[in-house]
Amino acid sequence: MNFKRFKFISAQVYVGIIGLAVILIIYAFNNYAKNYLLKINKINNILLNIEKEEYRLNYYILKNSLFLYSSFDENVYSIKEIKNKINVLKDNLLKMNESFILKYLFEYKKAFNKKVYYVYEFQKVNAPIKNSTIFLDTLLSTLPELNVPVNYRKKVVYAVSSVYLAKFTNDMSLIKNININYFKKIKFNNKKANLFNQSLILHINVILNNLSKYNIYLNKILNSDSIEKLHKLKQKFLIISNIQINSFTIIGYFGIFILFALFVALIILIGMVEKDKDLLYELAYIDNVTNIYNRNKYLEDQNKFNAILLLNIDGFKNINDLYGRERGDKILMEVADFLKKLDKNVYRIVADNFAILSKDKNLVETYVKTIMNTFEYVNYSVDEKLDFQISLSAAISEKKPLLKTAEIALHYIKQNKRLKFIEYNDNLDNSEKIKRNIKKSTILSNAINNNRIIPYFQPIVDVKTDKIIKYEVLARIDNNGKIESIFPYLEIAKENRMYREITKIIISKAFEMLYNKNIYFSVNLSIEDILDAEIIWFLRKKFREFKGIEKYLTFEILESEAVKDYKQVEKFIKLMKMKNISFAIDDFGSGYSNFAHIINLDIDFIKIDGSLIKNIDKDSVSKTVVELVGLFAKRENIKTIAEFVHNKEVFEIVKNLGIDYVQGYYLYEPLPEPI
Repeated sequence: MNFKRFKFISAQVYVGIIGLAVILIIYAFNNYAKNYLLKINKINNILLNIEKEEYRLNYYILKNSLFLYSSFDENVYSIKEIKNKINVLKDNLLKMNESFILKYLFEYKKAFNKKVYYVYEFQKVNAPIKNSTIFLDTLLSTLPELNVPVNYRKKVVYAVSSVYLAKFTNDMSLIKNININYFKKIKFNNKKANLFNQSLILHINVILNNLSKYNIYLNKILNSDSIEKLHKLKQKFLIISNIQINSFTIIGYFGIFILFALFVALIILIGMVEKDKDLLYELAYIDNVTNIYNRNKYLEDQNKFNAILLLNIDGFKNINDLYGRERGDKILMEVADFLKKLDKNVYRIVADNFAILSKDKNLVETYVKTIMNTFEYVNYSVDEKLDFQISLSAAISEKKPLLKTAEIALHYIKQNKRLKFIEYNDNLDNSEKIKRNIKKSTILSNAINNNRIIPYFQPIVDVKTDKIIKYEVLARIDNNGKIESIFPYLEIAKENRMYREITKIIISKAFEMLYNKNIYFSVNLSIEDILDAEIIWFLRKKFREFKGIEKYLTFEILESEAVKDYKQVEKFIKLMKMKNISFAIDDFGSGYSNFAHIINLDIDFIKIDGSLIKNIDKDSVSKTVVELVGLFAKRENIKTIAEFVHNKEVFEIVKNLGIDYVQGYYLYEPLPEPI
């Protein structure tokens, strides 16, 4: 499998951002266009209503001019409606910020107000004309009853009919031949006829005096340019609206183009995502060095299988440190490629740990044999000059959780170098030991921090005189009132780097308790202490603080540890010898002793290991070894000390073997202070 690491490319990011922006713009544009069209529609309706009302007003005016009993109320109502609509139109145009259109609205409003002026003037002259016309009609009906000349009758009929024709045809020429003076000069003998003639003259004069104005105002109203101004306003608004709508159309086409482009880009992206599916899979489940499954995939698969084979490359850290990470990765790939040929369920758990999961334990056991045999005979080339062999440690487990139990088994192999392969069993589980060590570490840390590391003093007795010649200072822990030996905590102290503090505490307290008391005493030093520059600096400081204490002091070097650099130990002893400090090798004969090195170290005492002394009454080999140590010491003029003398029989044996000094519970237990 050749996977590439997945990542978003810039084109995908750009298309995503543009797509989101376009969607937001389209949404906003759609709302804006929708609201704008609604406003246009509302204004068009207002304009249309104004136009209808204008024509309705003209109709009412004509109706007033033609019908003698027509009211002016409809005119007033229509004018009021138009004025209200003009105000509403103005408010809506202001909301649309169409100041250009307002100019035409004001022109229309001015023309309409002028028309309204003529309407009211028309009503002023139309009212008396209508009344006189109606009265003349009534007056004419009384003419047959009058006793007047025939010629007068003809003149009356002619005058009234001319007035009617002029009134309803607006033709002023029809009344120009009315001889009003004729009627003014004529006098009748009867009162009724004279009253008739006076009424006739009065109403004809009303009509003659107002009909001209009547015609002028009527023409002004009917030929008013208000409707023309209104049409111009509508036309301008229509033009601006069309421009805006056309811009919407263009933007819409552009939006369609962008959407089409995004659709094409989306198709391309879908194709790219389909292509990159394996990249996403790689991110989650594939190790980027070896191209096999990683720990995530293992955690997902682990419950599907019954057995695990856990493998570790021996000394892989050394390969990385010596040849570099690139070469180390090459080794990981070589191992991974081989394991893939064995089984498809191969995982790189972490660093140089590989796992194979299987439902059949026998199958993974077969894998172990194949792997061990293969790597035992195959050399890998680091460069042209160097080939080396890879070795693997292997652990098998059927107990769940598989990885945890296999790791316990593999950890056991790493602690027991002779093993290459092991199958997990419950005896390998050291989790209880780890818990105990954690508890010990806590107790030890609390004791250091709360000044509960204390010195105890065990007397060392001269075998010949039975007198105490010195004390060995031993470290004890005050564990909540219970005094315990430091020995069970020493390993933890070294692992957790607390050993140095214990050494410094014991030396400080021993010096404080024994200073100026002329008591000889010995203090244990480990090889780590001797090689620790901070301990050397600390000792110098204490020697300056407790001057003269050096001649009573013996350092017991713990010889149970392998000394890798005798030169440094020798240098330290020579340095301290210059201060009259004595030296003893502790636990001599415990396994690391080297007689030649002991001679070179200029030692004053050899403290024979307790494992040889405590059974010396039953173990002849131990007795022989102790005897040889005694003879060696006497030849080199080194005093010997036997520890762990726990009964009389042991005491008598070491005394007969010529051992110089003894210590142990048979004589004295460790004491809180010298006696």
